[in-house]
Amino acid sequence: MLSPEELHQVFVRLSAPFPEDAIERTRGAQTKKGYDTTGIKYQYIVNRLNEVLGVGGFRVTRDFIVREKQTRSGYAMVEATCDLTMQLGRWVDGTFVPFAEATGTGGHTAATEADAKKGAFTNGFKKVSAFFGCGWQAYAGAIDDDNVPPGETDNEPPPPPTRSWQPGNGNGCDNRNAPGQAANENGRNNGNGRVTSAQLTKLRELVDQVGGQWPGFRDHVREVHGVNIEYADKKLASQLIDELLATVRKGRGNGAQPAGRAA
Repeated sequence: MLSPEELHQVFVRLSAPFPEDAIERTRGAQTKKGYDTTGIKYQYIVNRLNEVLGVGGFRVTRDFIVREKQTRSGYAMVEATCDLTMQLGRWVDGTFVPFAEATGTGGHTAATEADAKKGAFTNGFKKVSAFFGCGWQAYAGAIDDDNVPPGETDNEPPPPPTRSWQPGNGNGCDNRNAPGQAANENGRNNGNGRVTSAQLTKLRELVDQVGGQWPGFRDHVREVHGVNIEYADKKLASQLIDELLATVRKGRGNGAQPAGRAA
């Protein structure tokens, strides 16, 4: 059984942002749904689960309901609903032992039963994965920066309320804007590319190591540097990583407890 700290680390790794090539966007005018959509491609979700949990570290059971229907133009269509249960765990002596479970439902309509089932399954799979943080950005409207108003923090999935971030208390962040860093919540002015998924994952790990809490750190970065951390540039992300690493090394050197962590 995983400890609370190990479960938190699994969540941090699963919920890390995806690269731009993992994003899929559809136009309502093309899909005839009447609305545009933005999401994470199915295979990237599968890859993330395998990378974090290991091959065989999750399993899914599913149950389909299929109905025949007809469009307004008289064309025959098939509507499929898929109820899924996803478990995270590991195999022990031929038995899968779960440590987390979530259920959800997906739906899709297509010209054939196979396509309808496939669409319903992938739709439900991505929804259920988001329960564990994997691809949560698609449902929180946090993929595109146009969907993130200045000062918005509600899109952050709630982490365990065990630690807090206290700006200016020696946790590795200067309370001044970085040289040349523009006050732009989308971090585009410096032209050196957006923060990478690997940088965000490293930042989360370091914030946890110094006893901080991610939402508080995000608020601090936005207040000091004028940028939402998910839309910062690589230069600022590298600077923040270096500062946090310095704090970690300092804490190890003097044997002191990291700030914000109970003695």
